Amino acid sequence: MLFDLVLVIKNSSITFWEHKILVFFIFLSHFSSSSLHRISNRIMRKYLLILVATLSLMGAKAQVANVHLSFGSTGVVYPNQVNEGDLISFSFWMVNTGNIPLTSSIDILIAIDTSFTARSLGDFMDVDSVLSPNDSIFIITWDQVSSANYKQGDNIVVIWPGAVSPFPITADEFVGNIHMSSPISVQQKQSDEFNVYPNPILESATIKAQQPISTFKMIDILGNAVRYAENVQDNFIAIHKNELESGIYFIVIKMGETTQIKKVIIK
Repeated sequence: MLFDLVLVIKNSSITFWEHKILVFFIFLSHFSSSSLHRISNRIMRKYLLILVATLSLMGAKAQVANVHLSFGSTGVVYPNQVNEGDLISFSFWMVNTGNIPLTSSIDILIAIDTSFTARSLGDFMDVDSVLSPNDSIFIITWDQVSSANYKQGDNIVVIWPGAVSPFPITADEFVGNIHMSSPISVQQKQSDEFNVYPNPILESATIKAQQPISTFKMIDILGNAVRYAENVQDNFIAIHKNELESGIYFIVIKMGETTQIKKVIIK
């Protein structure tokens, strides 16, 4: 009878440790009360200590938790053909695929194969300061293409997130390639330039371009378009603060085949 019961348990779909514990109690229940009295107290204490240690180990394993930061399904969106002097953007969704909330900001780090020295592209935090499991935040960050960080030709670019709380935190990394061409000539650069004044903006500002503007876009640091106009065909655009919140924004202007970006601050 005892052997048959143990065999049934052995063939059932339970875990290794559940099997050991059940068998232990079955053997205890098999003994009569008089037989139990004949078992050495030392042996009983030994098996009870093993049982307690086993249950403690199982409880410790169940409590293992961490934050893991992953890039969204679209990966990192960035320009792979740039000129020296360009201001380029990296945009992506950052997802907490761990099982506990992230309570600190996310530091976006970049390293390029010219030196593979890590640089920070900025700190970002969800609106409620907590990134819960399976929750995500959209991040857009910027970098200046210069000979100090990029080389002519292909550049291997590695981007990954860092955070400090709660420990432990693990993260994925993104590897891409950016090709930097020779800097454009001074005359061409001057003809493509546009200016925003005043900057910082208190109530209103004016955009003045060297060429007629075809498309105008103003985006916030989350990548949301807060102002947009196309087929402008004018060298001037007026910006009014209205209901825009104070902070950093980016003006994206397209003139002919050229697209340029400038950072502005609204007070």
